[in-house]
Amino acid sequence: MCSPRAKWLVIIVAVAAGWFWVLAHVRIPPTRSLACRVLWETNSREAIRKVTAGAYVTFMHRVPAPSSHGDGTINARLIKRVGCGPGSMLSANGNDDYYCDGQYLGHAKRRSLSGKPLVPFCYNGMVPVGKLFVMGDAEDSYDSRYFGFIERADVEETGWSLF
Repeated sequence: MCSPRAKWLVIIVAVAAGWFWVLAHVRIPPTRSLACRVLWETNSREAIRKVTAGAYVTFMHRVPAPSSHGDGTINARLIKRVGCGPGSMLSANGNDDYYCDGQYLGHAKRRSLSGKPLVPFCYNGMVPVGKLFVMGDAEDSYDSRYFGFIERADVEETGWSLF
């Protein structure tokens, strides 16, 4: 028979293990580029292989360095929503608007918040196998509208919004 102290120790260890398991899957996007504020993510290869439009993905990407880091780029972990996946028709009209299978995705800007020129990604056609067009929900999100497709193989985690 276990002592009351041993029972409490088992309960505390079980609660701590559960808490660490939850924390291993919860992601809070570091910027306001997504409408959701908390995500549940998994690094399951099967889930990543099956990711479709609307899913959230985490991946490493070269992004423009913040002004405090000088000019150039840095590696950053980004969390974006898949706007258009392989086999879907991605189109950008002359007004820098993007559509996936005829559904409006968003608009690309020609200047960043700091006034630097931006060059929108230009593509009209079927999204190639192994590629994803990813977007943020905010108009100022740095995403595929500017850097183009990402490789599905570069996706580290996939997830869904908790709130």
